[in-house]
Amino acid sequence: MEAKAMYNFDASQQDELSFRRGDVLVIRNMEDKDWYQAQLGARTGYIPATYVELEKNEWYKGKMSRAEAEMFLMKTNSQGHHVYPDGTFIVRDCESDRNQFSLSVKHGSCPQHFKILSNQDGQYYLWPHKYFTSINELINHHRTNSVARDSRTVILLKDLQEASNAKDKKKGGLSKPQAGVQLFEAEHDFHPEAPEEVGFRRGDKIILLEKTDENWWTGQVQSSGEQGLFPRNYVREVKN
Repeated sequence: MEAKAMYNFDASQQDELSFRRGDVLVIRNMEDKDWYQAQLGARTGYIPATYVELEKNEWYKGKMSRAEAEMFLMKTNSQGHHVYPDGTFIVRDCESDRNQFSLSVKHGSCPQHFKILSNQDGQYYLWPHKYFTSINELINHHRTNSVARDSRTVILLKDLQEASNAKDKKKGGLSKPQAGVQLFEAEHDFHPEAPEEVGFRRGDKIILLEKTDENWWTGQVQSSGEQGLFPRNYVREVKN
């Protein structure tokens, strides 16, 4: 969880952490309601709880276990259908290290779990090629860039609320591409052969999300809201 500093604070003890108004701190431990354990960059220490304002993120679930996370993400309705589509995610405290965090994401029949790592400079990452100054920044990046290490597997993060909206879209109505988004039309039917691929029919409109590589792109079928990989030579761009 992250918090924004509302006032300046100058540490008076060795285990305290100084910060300036406007700084964004990562809260590591809130067991003491008056003093939180926090991190700012590569520095850690205790801060007065009344000096910061916690950022409320629906996706942060605190001390939720791995098993509880899987039950939550795989929840079904009275008809036996999953409540949340693939990509729905939560961030929780890491069970093996209370100073770290874990990312749990619904994907197919088995949720995927990733440890959010941090380096000596206080940067966060899932894989050692892309680093972020905050967990919020990491989450925002992976809304449009897959969290999976394998480039053939596309897992894009969706907020719980966004996931609910996506379910509604699948029941009816077209999702409209925003200004500046590239729209393509399928020239051939495509039948997916892997879970990370998305199928469509000739004439379907596909919103481009990412040019994953020279042969496969990631997109969202406008009529269904479903996302995944598709062969780029099956579509043509729709000019405005």
